Amino acid sequence: MIQEPSDLNWSASSIVEDYTEFSREFFWSSYQWQAAVGLQRSGLTKRGGKILDIGCGPGWMTFILKERSPSSACFGVDLSTEMVEQARVYAQQQQLQDVHFTVSDVLHLPFEDNLFDLVISSSSFRLWGDQLRGLQEAYRVLRPGGLLFISDIGGDMPKERQQMLIENTPPTGRTFVIPALETAFPSAKVEDILRQSNLPDWECRVGGLCGLSPTDREVMDWLVDGFPLRDLQKSFQGKAWARELRQYWICVYLRKPKEE
Repeated sequence: MIQEPSDLNWSASSIVEDYTEFSREFFWSSYQWQAAVGLQRSGLTKRGGKILDIGCGPGWMTFILKERSPSSACFGVDLSTEMVEQARVYAQQQQLQDVHFTVSDVLHLPFEDNLFDLVISSSSFRLWGDQLRGLQEAYRVLRPGGLLFISDIGGDMPKERQQMLIENTPPTGRTFVIPALETAFPSAKVEDILRQSNLPDWECRVGGLCGLSPTDREVMDWLVDGFPLRDLQKSFQGKAWARELRQYWICVYLRKPKEE
């Protein structure tokens, strides 16, 4: 039987330390995928801009975004003061410039309207509390023409596959994977939330290359621009449990219309 989800205290030092280590070791490849696709789709691989990482945790996605788009200003927000402090310490140790972390709720983002070229959220959508309001806030701070990219574990995985995944997950990660599986939204629920939001120009995709196929015309065009598809694919070698999880991963893309 799959265990019942537990309420994780994201401010507890043991949880912060364990998640920081686990996510760095086992989700690094996934963060690389998501960052590369988000930057490519938003156009920030060729130019700098402003990027917001919602639910940044210890900052791994934020740091990867900065590495892949050095001229961009990167901002991360998280509800956990301890997570934000962890991210700040690492940024200082690495002497990263124009990388900023703030304690904030997605429902009350401390930014002006139309500020960011890319708003990205990895593995936190199901934890927002009020997804409709969170979407409206993320959309508010997105500039016209900017991209909102949300990715999270999907709730469509059959129970027997969930149990198999848990059994093959490293013991230190089960504390996080089990609650995530139990609280994950099925793709139909995510699409229903998006329809209720009345926000325009969205798409919800499951599995693959952040919801895309490596043979899609869009991805093929990226290769001409130097998209590191082969290197990204190699990063998943030997991680069967991560590949299994990726099959059910949900990705949402929402483009804010340009002003006429």
